[in-house]
Amino acid sequence: ARTECGKYGKTSRNIFNQKIDYAPAEVSTRYGILGVKVWFSYSKKKGGRAISETYEI
Repeated sequence: ARTECGKYGKTSRNIFNQKIDYAPAEVSTRYGILGVKVWFSYSKKKGGRAISETYEI
C-alpha cells in the first residue's frame, strides 16, 4: 500500500470560521481499490466578502 499527500494553498486546521467541505471516493480497479479524500477550504476575499455566497463547486 502507498499513501501520498498534497497541499495547495493555505489551510488552517484550528480556525473554525471558514467553510470546509469533505469529499471521499473509492474506485475498484483490477489491481485493487483506490481511495481519494479531498478537503475544500473556502477563504474570504480581502474585502471581507465570501468568494461564493452559495459555496457551489
